[in-house]
Amino acid sequence: MPVPTIRADPAPATPRPPIPGGARRASARAVVYVRPMSRPALICRLRPAAAAGLASVAAAAGSADLRPAAVDSDLLRGFHLRDLHVLRDYRPGKSSFVEGPDRRLGCYTVPGQRLTLLDVAGRGCLAHLWSTWREGQGNHRLRFFVDGGSAPAIEGTPDELIAAAQRMAVPPVPVPAFVGERGARNFFLPVPFENGLRIEMETIEPTWLIFWQIDYRLGDGPRRERRVSAARVDGRLELRAEGPEPPAPQPAPPVREVDRATVVPPGAFAEVLDLAGPGIVRRWTLRPGAPAAAQSALDLEIRYEGRADAAVRATVADFFGPFRGVAFDSGADGAVRTCHLPVPFRDRAVVVVRNRTAEPVRIAASAAVEPAAAWDPSWGYLHAQGRATGGTTGYRQHEVLAVRGRGHWIGMSLYATGHDHGGGDFAVIDASGDAPAFLHGINGEDYFTFAWFGRGAHLPYAIAHSNDEGRQRLHLENPYPFRRDLRLWWGAFPGLSPRSVAYWYQDEPGDSTETGPDNVAGDDWDCFGPVPVPLDADHRPRGDPLAALPSVAALDAGGRFECRCVSERFTSGWMRQRSFGPMLDLTYRARHGTKVRGEVELGGMGHAYLARRRWPSAAGGRTAFRISHDDPVAVSVNGREVFRAGGRDGFGTARFEADLRPGDNEVVVRLANFFNTDFNWAGVGLTAIPQEPAPSNP
Repeated sequence: MPVPTIRADPAPATPRPPIPGGARRASARAVVYVRPMSRPALICRLRPAAAAGLASVAAAAGSADLRPAAVDSDLLRGFHLRDLHVLRDYRPGKSSFVEGPDRRLGCYTVPGQRLTLLDVAGRGCLAHLWSTWREGQGNHRLRFFVDGGSAPAIEGTPDELIAAAQRMAVPPVPVPAFVGERGARNFFLPVPFENGLRIEMETIEPTWLIFWQIDYRLGDGPRRERRVSAARVDGRLELRAEGPEPPAPQPAPPVREVDRATVVPPGAFAEVLDLAGPGIVRRWTLRPGAPAAAQSALDLEIRYEGRADAAVRATVADFFGPFRGVAFDSGADGAVRTCHLPVPFRDRAVVVVRNRTAEPVRIAASAAVEPAAAWDPSWGYLHAQGRATGGTTGYRQHEVLAVRGRGHWIGMSLYATGHDHGGGDFAVIDASGDAPAFLHGINGEDYFTFAWFGRGAHLPYAIAHSNDEGRQRLHLENPYPFRRDLRLWWGAFPGLSPRSVAYWYQDEPGDSTETGPDNVAGDDWDCFGPVPVPLDADHRPRGDPLAALPSVAALDAGGRFECRCVSERFTSGWMRQRSFGPMLDLTYRARHGTKVRGEVELGGMGHAYLARRRWPSAAGGRTAFRISHDDPVAVSVNGREVFRAGGRDGFGTARFEADLRPGDNEVVVRLANFFNTDFNWAGVGLTAIPQEPAPSNP
């Protein structure tokens, strides 16, 4: 795929300050805890621009290099990692999809068409906007409507926005925007709002294919971010952050250096560090006396407060990875491996290494510990878990993490995935609660490198070497808080054996993950689809979108029917899928039948799916259910429809009741997948609500 040429307004002759506050930088902490919103985003149908034509893009007197400026890693650590262990409490959100004339037939073919990318209500903040397209085939203008304003508070092309953010004298964040490798447009400038945010795009040129991923947060208490405003000065877009400037930097607190060397016999484990608290480890280093190839046989654990169960569990090789960035720093030979993620502990932290090689291994370990007067209840313990899937099917994802309790997830490293263009991240937050959050990305290469797998360091957020050697993405701009539980999966093509390490903070010092072979918390479903839904000129279904599905009886009789994606098609009967806890993901159903072009067949047009499972009930009776969906859905129990709802502006959760009989019950879900903020993703969450015991008589 050709590398796009970058065009933008001219940049100033002198480079922008690389950190907020210019010379006053060092460990300055501008508050960037932007929070998500109360309901997911809305995608409206395309409509012609009201004006007869578009104003031409501001003419550039020259070209600007919008790649990220070099920023000292220590400065980025002081900004992003200093308080990373303080538990967040907001609702993360994500708007993520692919558009093009083949996805939404007939659209994006002329300038002046508009689409709403995001429409959310409540207090929150935009954390990250990413887009990419081929040069000459997808440039567009963005308009940000803040707090219900009738006029956009910010308006410009992605490149204009990036150039303006880079010109800010005192940006609220160290890296407010950049164009990454292969033309990946990234806008990290926080855009806070009190009552809501709507982002619209308008086409400037006909589009071949255009991608968006928008990360935001809601419900984060009083606004802490500086208000962003925009103005045109001599035809050039300028951005300003209004409000108090970042505080002056404070000297870094003193640390206590601890060094220790230990020989770990083959087949045994040993404590390589034993630290007394309270304190926060600001840096710790291992120097394994084993070659890098053997470090996958060295198991790393961290145990807190005298617990026998470890909060950190991964191999040395995968925990640190081959990454040299803000959080991790590993040499190519693996001789020195350093972690900069803060590790707070109340009384005791023990680092353990288990040696599964045939030779003794000498481990030299060191730590820089910042003493603390007392444990702060707002802190979380650093957790990490390595996981592996022995062989992927293409339609059942690799499970990265399943954890219960309260905390926030900060990112992951991934290895041995082969090519995963058509697979990516999928998170369910607080699935056991009344209002789960669902976050789904587009493609793996976009998640880690922000476009077309542009290898290299995208500091401080991502580093990508190769699919097999390893990639890392840290959500330092927008961690995912969870109050009850979090589950995260990764879609991958068939025949792979991916490995991953998830990193998160949690109030629980011990192991609170859920483990087991092949997602034991899930259930098996019979599934069918996708089948295209007939659409009208406005890309809305003609009649009932679920009427395109065959009957359950026809499938039970062995019937086979056509399934179709964007261009590929195959015939099929019932297929099998296992849910992840209460969440049934049907995004990759087509990979039962599309084996070659599956990576380009996600989303598009509008599809319908059918899913059926047996639901056991010991005593039967009236049962309450919770269902989460973002598209039209209908639920039948034992042949009787008990719930039907239309599409939503992103995921939402509803309740319904149904009569169950003792023993097995047949639950059938019919659902569609249309153009909204999650239209590449297809699925539904369904769970029975435990009945509360009747109050006892006094």
